[in-house]
Amino acid sequence: MSGRWDGLRHAFRLSLGKRGVEREVSDELRFHLEERIEELMATGLSRAEAERDARARFGDLPAIGAMVEQIDRRIVRRRTVGDSLEALWRDVRFGARALIKSPGFTIVAVLTLALGIGANTAIFSAVNRVLLHPLNVPLLDRIYQVYQNMPGLHLEKGQLTPSEAESLLARKDLFEVFAGIDGTEFNLTGAGEPQRLAGARTIGRFFDIFSLTPAIGHFYHAEDSQNGNTRVAVLSNAFWRSWAGGDPGVVGRSIELSGQTYQVIGVMPAGFDYRQSTQVYVPLEVTQRMREQGPWMITALARVRSGETPEQFTTGMARLTAEFTKDPAKAPSPEYHFSFSGESLSDRLAGDLKPLLVLLMVAVSLVLLIACANVANLQLVRGSGRARELAVRAAMGAGRWPIMRQLIVENALLAGAGGALGLGLGYLAIRSLRGLQATRFPALRDLHLDPPVLGFAAAVTVLAVLVFGIAPTLRAGRTS
Repeated sequence: MSGRWDGLRHAFRLSLGKRGVEREVSDELRFHLEERIEELMATGLSRAEAERDARARFGDLPAIGAMVEQIDRRIVRRRTVGDSLEALWRDVRFGARALIKSPGFTIVAVLTLALGIGANTAIFSAVNRVLLHPLNVPLLDRIYQVYQNMPGLHLEKGQLTPSEAESLLARKDLFEVFAGIDGTEFNLTGAGEPQRLAGARTIGRFFDIFSLTPAIGHFYHAEDSQNGNTRVAVLSNAFWRSWAGGDPGVVGRSIELSGQTYQVIGVMPAGFDYRQSTQVYVPLEVTQRMREQGPWMITALARVRSGETPEQFTTGMARLTAEFTKDPAKAPSPEYHFSFSGESLSDRLAGDLKPLLVLLMVAVSLVLLIACANVANLQLVRGSGRARELAVRAAMGAGRWPIMRQLIVENALLAGAGGALGLGLGYLAIRSLRGLQATRFPALRDLHLDPPVLGFAAAVTVLAVLVFGIAPTLRAGRTS
C-alpha cells in the first residue's frame, strides 16, 4: 500500500507541461482510485462501499488536480524565466565580445549616439524647468500676471499702482484670487552686524495665489494691509535656516527690519522659488500718499476660476479697461490709450526663452534622428561583413529569434554606452546653460539632472535602440 502512495506522490512531482495538465492529473488519480476500489472489493466489500471508502481516503479529486496543476505551472514558469535570463546573459557576454572586436565601429557609434542623447538631455532639462515646470506650485496654468499699458507714455506691460491694485482686489467677478507684490530691501538690525535683506511687501491673498502651506506658523491675511496690523513677517525657508538655525521656536520672536520691529508669524515652505531671492515677506501698508501719487510698483497676480479659458480672461481684461476709462476718478488721459492686459505666469517666467527652447528642442531631436540613421548605416555595413557568421549560426540550428535577439542585445549595449556618455555630456551642457543666468536668462539658474530629466534620457536611449537597430535586426532575421 505504501508503495502505491509513493507512486502517487511521485506522479504529483511530474512536470506535466502547460497543456493537458488537468486531464493527465485526473487520469492518474482515477487510475489509483480504481486500483484502491478493486483492492477493497477483494476484501469482500460491495462496489458502492468500496468506492465510498476509497473516495473518503483520496479526498476531493478535482481540488487535488487543480492544486497540482497550479504547482506545475509555477515550476514551468520559473524554469522559463530562468532559461530566459541565462540566454540573455549569454547574449550580453557574446555581444560585448563582438563589440570589443570591432573597436572602430563601437567608438564611432557610441560617440555619435552620445552627442545626440547629450544634446537632447541638456535642452530637455531647460524645457522642463522653464516651460513645463517653471514653478513647483499647483494650479500654475490658472495664474496670470496683470499689466497696465499706456502706449502714449511708452509703457507696455507695466506694474500697477496701489490704488489700482486695491480696485482689482474687490473684483470677485473677474478673479478667484488676486494679489500684488512689491520688491524691497530691509536692513536687519538689532543683533550683531547689520545685514542687507531682500524683502517683499504683499497686498491681497498672495500666499493663496500659490496655494502655499507654511512650514511652521501661519501666514498673514489680505486684510492686514488695510487694518494697520502690518508689523508681522514671514521668513523664507532658506533665511529661517540661516538666521534662526531652523529653530521651530522662531514663531513669535521679534525681528528688526530697517529700524522697525516685526513679529515673525510663519516660515515659507521649502522649494518655493517664485522670486527666489526674497528672504522676508511683510504686508504692504497702502498709505494715502501712495494712493494719491500712484507709483507704478505693484506686480499684480491673479488666479482665474477653474475652466476659464485664456480668451475669457482677455475678455475680462477688456471689460475692466472699459470700466476704468469711463470712471473720471480712475481714467488716465485719453491720449495715453490706457488698457489692462495679462499673460500666463508660465509664459511670463519663460520670457524670450520660449521660442528659443522650442526651436532648440526640434533641432536636437533632428540631430538625434540623424545620429540614429548614421549608426543604422554603420550597422548595415557591419552586418554585411557578418553575413557569413550569421549564416553559419543559422545552419547550426540557431533560429530567427535567437539571431535577432543577439543583435537587439548588441544594439542595447551600444545605446547604453552612448546614453551613459551622453548623460555626462548633457551634465556639462547643463552647467554651461546655468552659466547664462548671470547675463540674460535667469530662468536657467536652477537646471539640474532631476528625475524627469533622467527619465527622458532613458526614454531617448530606448528610442535610439528602436530607431537605429530595427533595420539591421530585420535584415539579419532573414538570413538564409
